[in-house]
Amino acid sequence: MSNQFKKKLIIRASGLAKGGTLLLTFKPLEDIGTAQQKVAWKVIPFATNTNKKAQAEYVNQLVFIGPQIDDDNLISPSTFGNVNVGGAVDFTLDSDKNLLISDTDKNKRPGFVVATNSTGKIQDIAIGLQPNPKKDPEAILYFPKIGNTSQVVCKYHPILRAYMTSDYQETEVISGEIQTGMIWERDLAQLEDTTNWRLTYNGSTGQYSLSPDEDS
Repeated sequence: MSNQFKKKLIIRASGLAKGGTLLLTFKPLEDIGTAQQKVAWKVIPFATNTNKKAQAEYVNQLVFIGPQIDDDNLISPSTFGNVNVGGAVDFTLDSDKNLLISDTDKNKRPGFVVATNSTGKIQDIAIGLQPNPKKDPEAILYFPKIGNTSQVVCKYHPILRAYMTSDYQETEVISGEIQTGMIWERDLAQLEDTTNWRLTYNGSTGQYSLSPDEDS
């Protein structure tokens, strides 16, 4: 990917009067004309009255994923293929009906990533990140039931959001709206390579906040 970068978020909490679970998920893409669902990227518990440091690392190597969804709505890759901005992939089946994802020069669009379903049937597609090439990618957005010959066309921008909720597990596809309010949103491309944040809880308002950690 051109202009590849890494971003590390370090999140601390000290003596929270009320513990909770921090959910990090990416903002859905705008104006793509395709149904999409968020995926729980990182789920981090913070206990009451304890000190904790957690971190989340983002690498902007995108992958298209042939997802498998289990009974708990958790997503895992059956196969996947890297894609660079301006690149395209084709979803096909081999002679044994196994899913393949391969680079293609068809349907490329400058500034976008494109996946075409050429399997001859309806196909779920996900887009994710590949922070470690020796491990499975991390799905971040899910596009269900893409029709044969249809495309997922994305102009991806890494807008990360944070919520306090215990309703989700990591890799879970999020159906509907998250019921707790968003407490934080940042464009990762605009952040320093490493940033420090502090999670706090206001007992008077019952609200959490995630703010720059000036002591780090």
